[in-house]
Order: sequence, then structure tokens, then C-alpha cells
Amino acid sequence: MPDRANGRTKDHTERYCIARLLATVAGDLDYPFMIVHDDRPDFVLVSVPSRIGIEHTEVVPENVARASFLRSKGLGPNVYFTPRATFGEERKTAQELKGEIERDEPSGGWYGESPERETADAIAGFSLSKLTSSQKDGYRLFDKNWLLLYNNWPAPAVDLGKSASMAYPKMLSDGVFSTFERVYIIDSQNLIILSAAGVQTVALVDPGVES
Repeated sequence: MPDRANGRTKDHTERYCIARLLATVAGDLDYPFMIVHDDRPDFVLVSVPSRIGIEHTEVVPENVARASFLRSKGLGPNVYFTPRATFGEERKTAQELKGEIERDEPSGGWYGESPERETADAIAGFSLSKLTSSQKDGYRLFDKNWLLLYNNWPAPAVDLGKSASMAYPKMLSDGVFSTFERVYIIDSQNLIILSAAGVQTVALVDPGVES
């Protein structure tokens, strides 16, 4: 998958994530099936017993994604402090981002479980946002509906399973699982599976590597 400065698009990210998801949950799928790349939701998994709508989103702060693009174009030092973000923060101007990149000041650091808690806030926030979107005109719901989150929230050495468990009560109270039967969260190594029944962590399968 190309980086942000070399033409990465939403389609690249969606296809990467759906391939990793399907390879990891292959034993739970009904065969034969067909996956259709669409919009609202982003994918439809079609098999004889059912159709599953799969909505995808990347859990990343807009400001950090834009800053990453600027860095990959050569702005700022090659080694820099990890930026810190808060879910729902205001969009910064290009000049503000460029200034922050060039100054490269530490953010104040993380302590205890703050990396997991900040990531949990983002997971819960993005899930609620997608739940709200699913209730708008033009969004199609199917026999089953899944939400796929690609975690790129900036924080050091995050235990993604712990973050998901922290986000889980908020997601339950928001009614996320009343629409999305399963919520999947992936990073570079793990797949976290959330449902009304609880939270589970499994190793992420690389579809390009034979087991």
C-alpha cells in the first residue's frame, strides 16, 4: 500500500483492510462468496445464505494524517516526536501544521494507560460516527452489518486489545451493536473482534503468506 505522499487513496486502504480481515476470519465465512466494493457501505459480502454489509474507516486524526503527508514530502526532520491528538479536535490550518512540524516539540508525553485510553476514545468516537452515518438516507443495511476500523491513532506501544476493552462499554451504551453485529479493529498484528457478546483478540493473517 503506498504512503500518503505517493498516491495512497481511500480505495487502497479499504482493499488492504478487507483482504486482511477476510483472510483472518476465513473459517467463519460461508462459501462460495463474492465481495463487492461499493459505497455506503464500502463492501458487500454476498453468499447464498446472506449478504453482509461492511463499513470501513481509518482511525486516524485528520491533523496527523495531513502532517504525515507533509512530512513525506520532505518537510521537517526525518526523526521526530510522536504527535499527540485528541478525538474531535479542531482542524488546523496548513500553516499551523507546518509550524508544528518544523518546531518538532515534544507533546508532553504519555503515562500509565493514557495511550490505551486515548486510542479507546478514538475507537468509540469513530464507531459512533459510523453508527450515525448508517442511519442517514441512502445508507443500505443488510442481513448482517459489520464495521471495520483500521487503527492508526498516534500513541506509543498501544495494547489494542486493552483499548478495545476500554471503548467497549461506551460502544454498548451508544447502541453500536444494535446496527453493527460485529466491529473489527486491525493494526499491523492483531484483529480485535467486538460484539454484544464481548471482546476477542486474534492474530491478524497476511493473505500474501501461506500458513
